[in-house]
This record gives sequence, C-alpha cells and structure tokens, in this order.
Amino acid sequence: MVCPKCGVEIKRFDLAPNCKKCGVHILYYTQEEDLARDAKKCELEFAKMRSFTEKIKLGFVKEKLALARMIIILIGAGFLFLPYASISAQLPFWSQKITISGWGAYQMFSDGILMQLLNILNADIAKETAVLLFANIALFVVTVLVLLGVFVTLLLGFLNLRKSSRVMTGLSIAAAVLCLAGIVLAFVLKGSVADSSLFTASVGAGYFGMIALLGALIAVNVLLYRKNPQPQIKEIDLERIEILKKVKNGEVSLDDLPLPVCYSEEEELARTQFIGASKKKDKKKKKGGDNNG
Repeated sequence: MVCPKCGVEIKRFDLAPNCKKCGVHILYYTQEEDLARDAKKCELEFAKMRSFTEKIKLGFVKEKLALARMIIILIGAGFLFLPYASISAQLPFWSQKITISGWGAYQMFSDGILMQLLNILNADIAKETAVLLFANIALFVVTVLVLLGVFVTLLLGFLNLRKSSRVMTGLSIAAAVLCLAGIVLAFVLKGSVADSSLFTASVGAGYFGMIALLGALIAVNVLLYRKNPQPQIKEIDLERIEILKKVKNGEVSLDDLPLPVCYSEEEELARTQFIGASKKKDKKKKKGGDNNG
C-alpha cells in the first residue's frame, strides 16, 4: 500500500491513520473521489436492477396472460394429488389398495408398498397385473417429470416470455400425450382384472382433469407467444446498462464518467424541482429563525 498523496510506501502493519511523510489522512484523502465513484456505480447498477424487476413483474403479475398461466400451473400442482388410477389387491396374507397419484406415490415409498409389489412380480403370483401396474406407475412418474419441466419454465420464463411460451407449449403437448397414454393404460389395467377375484381396478379423474388444464395452458401460451409483450424499460436505463457492460469489460473507467453518468430531461426536471423545493424550505427556516431572534 502507498500513500495516495506522496506515494511513499506504507508498511503492512502500520495502522496509523496519517502518512508519516506528508501527514495526509490516508482514509479521507480520496473520500470525495471514492464517493463519486460509488455514486456512479450505484446509478448504473440500479438501472440494471430496475430492468430486472420490470421483467419479473411482466412475467408474473403485470401481463394478464402470464398471470393466467401461473394460476393454471399452480392449480395443476394440486391436480397431481387427484387419483389417476387405483387397484385393490386381495391376496393371501396381503391386501392393499394402491392409488396412482402424488400422495399415492409417497405412500408407496413410506409404507413399503413398492417392495411388496416387487416381491409379487418375482413370485409370479399375478405377474401380468403387476407389470401393468408398474407400467402405469412409470408413466405417471414420467408425466410428473414433464410437468416439473413446465414449472421450471414458468420460474425462468420472465427472462424471455416469447421463448418460454414456445418451450412450455411443447412440454404441455408432451404432457397431454402422456396423459392420454395414461388413460389408455389405466383402462387396460382395469380390463385385465375385470374377471379376477384377487384384484379390482378403477380409472380416476386425474388424467382427465390434467388434460383439460393442459389444454387451457397451451391456449394461453399460444396467445402469449403471439402477443409477445416486452418490458417497459426507459431508454435512459438501457443506455446506463450498456455503459455498465463497458465498465465491467474494462472498456470504460468509472473515473472517466461524469456524475450523474447520464440523465433524461424528466429526471433533470425532477432534480431541479427537488433542489428548488429544498432551497425554499431552507429560506423559510432561516426567516423563521431571524424573526424569533
């Protein structure tokens, strides 16, 4: 470290606030320059933050179509707990009702039902039914994973609403196709145990409700893609963001920039009015003090 005024080297463990050669206060000597530099950086960084905030508001609240798709997806998260298919087993030494749903998947792991199904599959007691049941479970899991992709797209969609609408539409179509396949497979499972005294199966409302919800989500995303709303960012903030990029790339130094870095006529008018109001307030205080004296 060196003295900011005379350039003499200061030892690492020298904690004195003043330079021993020229006597200048090391901390406060460049205080004005440091404050000016911080003010410039804050001006540019706040422009970037305002731009980011505007994108978030547009992606979740400000744009009605974006708000609608968020509500649809949140409702869809609740629909995962509806029954998609179910089967009741009445086997020797074991009876159980298995529901394919969000809550049913949790019970399969927590109650050890999945391991019991594997034992049934290995024992060839009802191998065909067990295979169909595992196929239904696997298809439901794949559907949930695709729907998870829809949710992730929602979270990141504010970065680019048009692109996220296109991605979400593709994922929604894929999920709808999986739901149709799930309905077919659930009916196949139900038909396979129709004459069985050991199993009874039924098709739930989950797939039907999810398909209706995905249809609404696809429609909203198509409309959002066509509308292509853009965040309303001030031109002056866009200029500041460009300057900030140049500062970070080393093309421009903060010390070479004016303070304020740049401003619009609207901002300059507001600043002038604020300064004028402050001066009037100070004059009134001063006049009041003189009268009291």
